[in-house]
Amino acid sequence: MANLRTRDARNVRNHTRASKTTAPKPAIDPSLEPLPPLPIDEQLWEAVIEALELSSQHTKVVELVLRGLSDKQIAQVMDIHRSTLRAYMTRIAVRTGANGRLAIMQKVLTVSHQVTK
Repeated sequence: MANLRTRDARNVRNHTRASKTTAPKPAIDPSLEPLPPLPIDEQLWEAVIEALELSSQHTKVVELVLRGLSDKQIAQVMDIHRSTLRAYMTRIAVRTGANGRLAIMQKVLTVSHQVTK
């Protein structure tokens, strides 16, 4: 019985300690507001995304890459961890056949010339 009380007391102590150390999420970098413009028009962008068959998250990543944001900035804007962003970039590379940021940009621009509005 005494062992249960001790364990409960430790759990309460650990819980309060964890809640005190949780830092608030940083605000989005003000230099990112407003985001740089997309290098292709909205109608064409929608056709490219449809042609590439990207998910909504992958679309957002590609859009932010095209806008010239760094991995750190993209992760901050999307409120995800950088490792999650790297996983998205890997999946985008597999789906598009473009490995790396520059190759993804080239692929998007190539597809934009192939699709009709």
